[in-house]
Amino acid sequence: MSVPCKDCTKRVLGCHSNCKDYAEYRKGIDKANGNKSWHREYGEYRATVRKNIYGK
Repeated sequence: MSVPCKDCTKRVLGCHSNCKDYAEYRKGIDKANGNKSWHREYGEYRATVRKNIYGK
């Protein structure tokens, strides 16, 4: 995924709030971060359950 801001001729201070290309890019980043968060939380849950069952 490439950043739409690189070499953008319309780039100005604060343009991210109005840029449709950046909004689409940000959705992808947020989705990827959400997936990472979910996997980390699930791993922590499994470790807790394993510890409670096996005492390790």
